Amino acid sequence: MERLAQLQARIHAVDELGEILSAIRSLAAARQQQARGVLPGMEAYAETLRVAIGQALTLTSHEGSPRPGQLTGREVWIGFGAEHGFVGGFSSRLVSRLARSGPETERWIVGTRTAALAPEHGVEPSWRCALTTRPSGILHTATEIADALLARIGRGEIQRVRMVYALNKAGSVALCVEDLFPLDLAKIPPSSAPRPLITLHPELLLQKLADEYLAAILANAVAHALAAENLARLEATRRATDQIQDRLEALHRRERSLRQEEVTTELLDVINGVEALRSRG
Repeated sequence: MERLAQLQARIHAVDELGEILSAIRSLAAARQQQARGVLPGMEAYAETLRVAIGQALTLTSHEGSPRPGQLTGREVWIGFGAEHGFVGGFSSRLVSRLARSGPETERWIVGTRTAALAPEHGVEPSWRCALTTRPSGILHTATEIADALLARIGRGEIQRVRMVYALNKAGSVALCVEDLFPLDLAKIPPSSAPRPLITLHPELLLQKLADEYLAAILANAVAHALAAENLARLEATRRATDQIQDRLEALHRRERSLRQEEVTTELLDVINGVEALRSRG
C-alpha cells in the first residue's frame, strides 16, 4: 500500500511542475503581446516602402512582374516555425504544409525546433536559421533571411519564393501562404504625387526599394511567427495546467483517503490495546 509520505512527495512534485508551467505561460503571454505590439510598426514600414516603389515606378518603364521564362532557378518555400518546443502540434502542422509544396521545391525553415522535427515528416530543409525569441531580434532574423535570398536570387538560382507563416485569428493559430518574390509591380499603382528628386539611377533606386520591401515583408512574417509560437505555447501550457489540476485533485483525494485509513488504524490499535489491558485485569 502506498504510504502517506510517498504520496505527499508526489503531490509536492506535481505542484512544482505546475509552478514551472505557470512561469512558462507568463513568459509566453508577455512575448506574444510584445510581438503583436510591433506588428503595426512593421506593417506601416512595409506600406511606406510600397508607396515609395509606386513613386519610383513613375521614373521607370517597369510594367508588372517578370513573365514566365524571364526568371531561372528553383522555387523556394520558407516556413516560419518555432524556435523552442512545448507548442503542441504547431511545428508539425507547418512542416506538413511545407511537405505539400512539391518534390522539386526547396524548403527553408526558420525556427530551430521546427527544423529539427522536419525530417520526421519527410522534409529535409535545404536552409535553416534560428527564429528570434525577442521582438528586438526581429530585424536581425529578417535580415539574415533576406541576405540569403537576395544572394541566391542575384545568382539566378531562385525564380519564385513563397512564405508559410501563422496568423492569430480569433485567439487561434492559422497558417497562411503568401508570395514573396518576384514582386508583382502591377499590384503597386504608380504614385500620383509629384515626381521625386533622386540622386540614384531610377532602375537602381527601384531595385534597392524592392530589396528593402522584401526585407520588410520578411520582418512582418517573423513578427507574426514569434507571436504565433508563443500563442501556441500558451495553449499548450493551458492544456498541461488543466491536466495537472486534474491530477492534483486525484492525488488529494487519495491523500484524504490515506489519512482516514491511518486514523482508523491508529484508533483500532488504541481500542485493541485497551481491550488487551482489560483482559489482563
